[in-house]
Amino acid sequence: MKIMMIIFFFNSLLFSVDSNIENNLENNNSIENNEYLKVQLKTEIYEEKNKKYHLNLADEYYIEEEYLKAYLEYEIYANKYKSSSTSLKLGIMAYNGIGIKKNIKLSDIWFQKSIKWNPLNEQENDLNKKIYENMSPLDTRDSTQTLQQLTLGFLSLKAYDTNYYLVSYMQDIPNGDPINSDKLSNFETKFQISVRADIKLNFENYSYIFSGAYTQVSTWQQFNESSPFRDINYKPELFLTFPTYHEAKSKYLKGITLGFKHSSNGQNERTLSNGVINYKTSLSRSWNRTYLKAYFQVGNFIIKPNIWYRIPDESDDNPDIVDYYGYGDVEIYFIKNKLLTKTKFRYNPVTKYGSAEVSMSYPIKGTESLYLYAEAFTGYGYTLIDYNKKTNEIGFGISLSR
Repeated sequence: MKIMMIIFFFNSLLFSVDSNIENNLENNNSIENNEYLKVQLKTEIYEEKNKKYHLNLADEYYIEEEYLKAYLEYEIYANKYKSSSTSLKLGIMAYNGIGIKKNIKLSDIWFQKSIKWNPLNEQENDLNKKIYENMSPLDTRDSTQTLQQLTLGFLSLKAYDTNYYLVSYMQDIPNGDPINSDKLSNFETKFQISVRADIKLNFENYSYIFSGAYTQVSTWQQFNESSPFRDINYKPELFLTFPTYHEAKSKYLKGITLGFKHSSNGQNERTLSNGVINYKTSLSRSWNRTYLKAYFQVGNFIIKPNIWYRIPDESDDNPDIVDYYGYGDVEIYFIKNKLLTKTKFRYNPVTKYGSAEVSMSYPIKGTESLYLYAEAFTGYGYTLIDYNKKTNEIGFGISLSR
């Protein structure tokens, strides 16, 4: 019995010693981890300050027209942080002889670096990055890559056209059901959802962007007794964009897009007269087109001329739609501080039909992605159901993108 007591006492003593050792080790590890985190945090703060220092200093030099000093600071920043936008700026400075002697070869090098460092990567969502950084690595490399794709988004969906919700007023009763058009209201709500996904393609050191986009415009008779949707337009499209940021001579031209677009209102109700579609009383609307679009920048103006070719359709719901939509349009954006103004014009010189549209957006104070939004429209093609009726409309609301 005494022997058993001695053994029990000895084991308890050993357990107590081991526990103290483990606790001390844990405390030491905790202290070491805290010290490591402090050092890492100080390093990150210093790095961030240093990063901002070079860029802010370069911008100040540029504003004060000390271009050589600005060029040198931009150069440090671009190479150290692999900044695509700064490389692009250096390429423009080298090509135009700003700060240094004009050097076409050097400008091409900077343009190549701008492509290599991929400007699309700079637009990744910071919040998603933080979420991914907080995730623990998984059991295999492939599993971790799947986690990364899930968190960051492989296709990185983003806004395409403006996403908005507004209340609008139309001067005349709009088109809708031809039988019940007298029941429609001049006031309605209108909202648009528009997203795109991009995949970057590389060929011979140049980058191209293949995109898929989907836009849906809904006109809702919200203030009507039964609140019907007057028209819903579906606009999927595919397009290939050729950026020209790598071309030294593209002073104004910034890109070219080739694309295909389908537009329809999802209706299948057709009125027949002697076996032929009577498109004047039918509700169905649809058409397909291929298009060529260019992007120009002149100072604070972004100009996007767009021409298209309508693809013939055997069962045509609206054979005269090009008479009203024409063969192209021109969009003009004007940026002044936080205010964005967009105008869009269409015109068919043969039929004399066309349209003009203007929209404006301004950020709401205290928000990062919410804007006051206003639009006005006059002409033909307000929506597909209205394509052959002149519409005068004005609306006010909010937008989630620009």
